[in-house]
This record gives sequence, structure tokens and C-alpha cells, in this order.
Amino acid sequence: MEFNPNIAATRNALATRHFDHGSHWRILFLGRSVNGSTDIVSCLSRSLRNLGHHVLDLDAKRHRGLVDNPTRAKGGNGPIYVNAGFLKDVLARFRPQMIVCCAGGMVFRPEDAAALKASGIVLVGLTLSDPDVFPSVHPHVGEFDFHTTNARVAMEMYRQAGVPNTLYFPFGIDRGFVTQVVPRAPELQADVICIGHATARPERNGVMTRVARDLDVRTYGRGWELPGSEVVEGRRMVQASREGRVHVNFPMTRAGYINIKCGVFESVGSGGLVATGRFGEMEDFFTYDEEILGYRDEDDLVEQARAVLADPERYRHMTERAFERLINHHLYEHRWISLFTEMQRIAAAGGSWLGARREGEIAGILSESLPRAKHVLLSGFYGASNVGDELILRSISERIQSADAAAQVWIAAENPDQVERHHGLQSFPRKSLPQALHAARTASGIVLGGGGLWHDYTFERSGGLLGLFDNPQISIAGFGALPLMARMFDAPFHVVGLGIGPLDDPDARRMAGFIGSHAESVMVRDEESLRLARAILPGHDGVHQAPDVVYALELDRPAAPDEISAFRAEGYRVVGLNLRPWAHTDEDALVAEVSGALLAQAARERIAVVGIPMQAGDRLDSAVLARVARAIEASVPCFVMKAPLTTDALVAALSSVDALVSMRLHACLLAHRLGTPVAGIAYDPKVANHFAELGRSMHCHELPLPAGWLAGALAGVMQERDGLPAPATATIASLEAEAAAALDEVAAKLAAAPARQVVFEVPRMMPAQNPANAAVSAAAAPAARVAPGADALRFIEARKVTCGSIVDDAVPAAAAVTSLAVSIPTPTPTRGDGMEVEGYLDVPITGDVDVALSLESGYSNPKAVGRVRWTLEIGERWRLREDLALSSDPVRLHVFCKGPTRIPVRLGVYVERTCFASTAWPRVSQVKLLAGPGVSAGHGCELSVVASRGVPTQVANSSAAAIAATAGDRTA
Repeated sequence: MEFNPNIAATRNALATRHFDHGSHWRILFLGRSVNGSTDIVSCLSRSLRNLGHHVLDLDAKRHRGLVDNPTRAKGGNGPIYVNAGFLKDVLARFRPQMIVCCAGGMVFRPEDAAALKASGIVLVGLTLSDPDVFPSVHPHVGEFDFHTTNARVAMEMYRQAGVPNTLYFPFGIDRGFVTQVVPRAPELQADVICIGHATARPERNGVMTRVARDLDVRTYGRGWELPGSEVVEGRRMVQASREGRVHVNFPMTRAGYINIKCGVFESVGSGGLVATGRFGEMEDFFTYDEEILGYRDEDDLVEQARAVLADPERYRHMTERAFERLINHHLYEHRWISLFTEMQRIAAAGGSWLGARREGEIAGILSESLPRAKHVLLSGFYGASNVGDELILRSISERIQSADAAAQVWIAAENPDQVERHHGLQSFPRKSLPQALHAARTASGIVLGGGGLWHDYTFERSGGLLGLFDNPQISIAGFGALPLMARMFDAPFHVVGLGIGPLDDPDARRMAGFIGSHAESVMVRDEESLRLARAILPGHDGVHQAPDVVYALELDRPAAPDEISAFRAEGYRVVGLNLRPWAHTDEDALVAEVSGALLAQAARERIAVVGIPMQAGDRLDSAVLARVARAIEASVPCFVMKAPLTTDALVAALSSVDALVSMRLHACLLAHRLGTPVAGIAYDPKVANHFAELGRSMHCHELPLPAGWLAGALAGVMQERDGLPAPATATIASLEAEAAAALDEVAAKLAAAPARQVVFEVPRMMPAQNPANAAVSAAAAPAARVAPGADALRFIEARKVTCGSIVDDAVPAAAAVTSLAVSIPTPTPTRGDGMEVEGYLDVPITGDVDVALSLESGYSNPKAVGRVRWTLEIGERWRLREDLALSSDPVRLHVFCKGPTRIPVRLGVYVERTCFASTAWPRVSQVKLLAGPGVSAGHGCELSVVASRGVPTQVANSSAAAIAATAGDRTA
């Protein structure tokens, strides 16, 4: 609640203020956002972006292997070592000028710190839990060029310990936290609040319990004894902060030190009035009795809070003064500017702990400034362990960044962690609409492509036209939501390197045409795609054809892999082999034909075979290659490279074999660019089209292969000992030039587009929809008052029901239980199979009740999307469903009802597409529904449902018979 309209106006004006240090650097930011988007680490990262720096943020919570914790340190203690080897690709691709290790006890080993410094990187370490963690971190932070502490009292500790590189970096709050717009949350209104944890902190519980006897109090966090406490983060945390009038802040640390806490700045930035103990360091930031309250004990806190709440004019005056002081002096943007200015001064002045040589190096590094970062989004099938798509990613992103020094490319990816680690590009989950929207708000341009993204193979399975409006995941809709969102913010939109087709479904054509109509340009990679693009985009003057974008990729020639070098040392000629599974062909026949061709060639000359998988996965390329290896191992030495390959490893392999037998387009294309002859197996017309454009159609054949054809084709390409003939080489050179020119044209348009002046804020996650307007977030535990010790509600009369071909004798009725679990009890899930459990949620409480439920599934696998889904039905009208493989995060639900009542509940797991056989399916397909407490909430609903992910839909009749008869819903 905005208690002061003047603060609201000042907050709005802050969004347009310009903050700039004057220099903009490439900063690799390493941290761990324990508490999500409002964590201190997140705030510090956002504030760097708000200053225009080019920031790559690697969250140690997501990047397993980034850090090593040999002593099992926690709570900000150290040492937690950054694994420099993990950063190899990041350093090569992102080329940071500075690495910031943000808190959490993160440090570098001495030898790693020395190597990073020698490579031209400034090392900065931030400690945010001093003085408590000083004993564990001070022996290690001297390896940084610059180290900071959050506490004045710790400054002298570091000096006495012989650590002279430590500077004072007090807490603050980022501008985006202050300026963000959040909806009202009236159910969170309170006179006095405290946001923080009280676990093992009896003094905190004592104070807030005392205040609650006289004033309306709410507490947020773990360990509180007051009923109705909830853990809040993200926008919910901001809402809670803005709805509290007086904010109690406890200055004592766990180790018994007194210092200023980050919550002080969060509270002031939310427009609240801080009440804290009186101590000297606080007076450097806010003035007691004029901007904040200072209390001596619990009774004094109650008296002062009562007095200021009874005097609206004084309350307004104090909060306005504190807010003005915050936004003019105490934002993290101010903190970074001061720190960087001091670092530059120290490096330039000389005579510091750094030494003259290092001072000169740092001064030189920091003198190189980029333009303010301008964010360009690139969306495609990236991070899915398919090296062909990674080649596309590198080609497009490098061209964009080469054309504009300001451009920082962000990737909408299948697996963001893989993209960040191997490409050094900031990434987010393409399938997460809230994160996509957050990225779209800051984008100055967006590119879709390349690859075959517009087709109707998966269109119907992804919901047809409705898929664009119902959590789009795959197909045309899945790749269309982000560009459409970016266009709402006037970001220019370009399509590059796209393969189109087949598009036989009329609705698929309509959707592709609609999305394409918003693009400034549509660049396709072949004639058939051009024909389809013109058919679905009549009159669009930006439609044109250009060669595949991988032709534009700058290629190095790394040394040959050790295995190929070893084969050559033994006198073998080496045949590269790339195969993929393809459901539309007889794999046994394919393996037999390939094996026969290799054995026939081995009879002619001494050959070895190297399997080159393009996509990782137990049942993908490596599985087919292994079958061939087993078939020939008695006669031909064979080695299958381990997937996923890096792009460098792929180039090294393809450039060092004598010839290649390949199914995948980009293996063929890249080999040809490297001068390696290829015998192609066209599982898709795009492969045959590639050979045709090089005038080498005689070396490619579509599936199924005629008997003996491949043996002849392999013999032919093996005879091309001098590489490709001159006409093909000339054509390739022409295609490389055309592809580079086409990409450069798009990159130039993006470079010419104005940079959007934006503020990075706390991401606006998808709000829960509550028909009763109770405004209760389903992402958090229930906030309503509940008696201490209340038990979870129970499910009763639960029984299992099978669907399809599954026969399960274990379908017992269950007594009252707090959770329901269901899974597919077979290692060979077949389309139409399913298992469900149905029963009743027993709600014995009288009146308006808010019931908390949690639906949990531990399975997440992008390659398995589209195979199995779960469905939850609550009552006769509410249904929630999602792909099983989409996310392993739990779904938090709130059911609003009038008790006492018994609510029918049905939880099911259903097979939509026949799955590969695996003994893991009974385990990974398990979905569990847990019942939490039921609490009085005062919402007035007969029955409604909200969820933290996805929106529950109403159906006219969800009886078992009606749903079973609904085509495409349960047994599709």
C-alpha cells in the first residue's frame, strides 16, 4: 500500500534518472541468490546492469561444479573455492575485464588467482556477512585485487590480520527494487512488520510477540512463533514490505555484533518507517527521530510505534526524508560507483598493496570502456546438447556482437546453464513465460532462429492455435511467445536462418504467418522455406533467402583429437561417422547398411572409424553409433566420441578425418566447409538440398538407402584425397560470403536500433488468479492466522484407477493420508496408458477456509517433453495440467472453500506418446500431492483454486466418465 503519494511520485521519477559511472566493463559476476530475485546478490547484480555494464551472472545455485566447498562451509563462511577450470569456456567467450565474487565465502585458490590476473582480469571479492564470517574468510581474501566488507567494525580486523586490500562497501538496495510496480496486497497490511528469519533467535520472537499484544503485527520468514508467518521472496516480498507501516529491524548478528543490515534499505525503499536499535554506524546513513526510529527495549518500541502511527503528519515527514536520502545516496548503484572510483584512484595513485606492476595492469584494464550495454534477445533450440544448434547460436551471436560493441546477447534457451557455461552468454529458460517477459522488458531487439523452428510436426501436440495462449512450450507457439512480447515493447524483431515446413496444417500456417507478420525481416535458408514463407506472408517485403547461418561462422582449426591422431600414427585412414535415430525409418536396416559399407571399405584399405555424435542423450546419436561400432569391432577399430561435443571439438574432428558419413545437416555442412568429403544420408529434405546446392547430389541419398549404395558412395568420397573439387570449393566460398553478408545486414539493423532506456527490476512473475480477489499468493505458504500446532488436512477414501493397457493389482483404498502419489507402473509406457488416484480432501473446519496443497514431481527433461503429462482435478470444475518433463519445481496451490466439506480430488499421470523403454519410468513419472493446513481466511468463495505455476481452468463436468470420453484430453 502506498501510504504516501509523494513517495509514489518520487519513485516514478527515479525510474527515469540516469545512473552511470562513466566506464562500462565486461563483468563476470559469481554468486548464489539464496533468496531468489530479492536476495542481496540479485540486487547487486541488477544494479551493475542498471549502470550499463555488460554483466554475465553465473548463479552457483544453478551451476553445479562452479564452486568447491572442502570444509562444508555455510552461512557466508569460507573458503568456498571457485573452480577455475569450470570457467574455461566462459572466459574464452565472454572475455571479462573483471570477476566479482559476491559473498557466500567464495574465493580463488592462489594459483588460480595468479593465472586469472595474468590473463588480464581484475579480481574483486565482496564479503556481505562480516564481522561474523571474518575468521573463516580473512586468510583467503588477500588473493583478490580488491576486497570489500559490509561492516565498519570489520575494517580494522582485516588491517590487523594483514589484509590491506579491504574497502568499505555498505549495504544498500538497487534502483529496480525501489521503482518496480507491484499490485496491492491488502491482506498483508499491518501496523508493524518484520521481514527476516527467527530460527534460533529467541530475542526476535520475544520482541515481536510483545509488540503483537498492542499492535497489529505480521512476521515473515522461518522460525517465527506468531501465527500466520510466511516466507516471502520476489514480488511477494516487495508487496509485504510496502503493506507494512513500521518495519522492525534487528541490528545484532548471530555472532553478537551490531551493524547495519540490508533490510534497513529495503524497508526505506518500500516507503516504510524503520525502527531499530540505536548504534553509531546507523547515524552515517539515517538520522534517528527524523528519518528512522531508534528504540531501547520492547516497551520503548511499542510506545514509539504507537505515537508515530497516531501522528500521520510526522509519519509522512519521516518516511519522505528517509526515502529521499536513500535514492540520493544509498542505492547499490551509488555503492558501485564509489567502489569503482576508488579502485581506479588506487590503481592510478600508486603506492598501494597492489605494487607498481599490478597497479599499471589494472589501470590499463579499467581504461578500456564499452558503450552502455544494449540487450538483444536470441531465441532458438539452444542448450539442448545438439552441437548443430550450438553452431547456429555462435554464428548469430558473434555477428551481432561484432557489429555493435554495445550489444550483449541474451539467449532464450532450452537449458540456460549449458548456454551460459559453454558460450559465455546470459541465458534464461525459453519456456518460462515470466522470465521471457522480464527479458522482453529490457530488450532493444530480438532475433528468432535459426534452424527448423516453423513446422507442424508438433503443432497439434502443443495445443494447436490455443497453444499460443496456454503456456506455450514447443512448436511454432513455443518459439512465438517471446517475439510477440518483445514487440509489445517496440523491440525490432528479425527472423534469421529459418527452416520452414512441413506446414500442411492450416492453423499452423495461420500461426506462423501471424508471428512472421510482426518481423521486420524473415531470412530463410532454402528454396522450399522461401516458397512457404511467401505463401504465409503475402506482401511482406522483408522475406528473403540466404545460406544457412553456419556458413557465416568464423572457423579456427584446432588440433586433431588424440584418438584420431593415434589412429593416424598407426597408419589408418580415418572415416568419421555421424548418425541419428529417426522414427520414420528402419533403424536395423540403416545400421546394417552403414556397417556393411564400412566393412566393404575396410576390405579395400586400412581404415579406422570415429563416431561423431551431434546430440547428447542415451537414446540419441551415441546409441546408434554404438550399434555400428559393435557390428564392426571385430574387423575395424572404432571410437565413439563422448557427447555432448563442444563446437571446437566438433570442428577438430571434422577437419581431421579423411571422409565423413553423415545424416545431420550441420555435420555435412561444416565438414564441407573444412574441405572434408561427405557421403550424406538424407533423413530430411534439408540434407539433400544442401548437397544439391554444392553440386554433389550424387554423394547423398534419401532414406531408405538402396542396398549397396552407401558402400559405393563411401568409396567415392574416400578417393577424393585432395579434398573437395574446385567447383564445390568455389560454391562454398560464395555461400560463406552470402551468409556473412545476410547476417551482417541484420546485425547492422539491430545496431542502428536505439538502445532502450530501462531499469532492471525484480522479475514480475506470473500472479496467481483468485476469483474472490483475496490476493493470496499461491507461491508462498498461507498467510492467514492459524492456531499453533494445526495438523495438515487429510485425503480420504483414496483409490487407484488404471487407464489403457496398464494392469495393476495394487489399487488399494487408503485411510486418511496427508499425501496422494501416482506413477506409471511400467518401464514401457504406451500411448493411452495412465494411472490415477481419486479420493476426497476432508475439510472439517467451519466457514471460509484456505487449504494449502503442494504438487511435487522430481522429473525435468527437455528431451522428454510431449510424452507424459499429469492432471489434477479439484472438485467438479477445476483442473490443472502440465507436461511431466517440463519442470521439477513443485506447484503450490491454494483451495478456497467453505467448510466443513469433502472435495473430490483426482490426480493422474497419462501417456500421450509411446515412450522409449526404461526401467526408470515408474520412478521418474511419480507425482505426489501433499495436503497442508486449512486455515480461516475470510474470502467468501464457494470453491476456487489458485496456483503458483499455470492457471487452473474450469470445466463443465469433470466426472470420470465425461473426461474419459473427451478426445485428446486424457488418453490422447
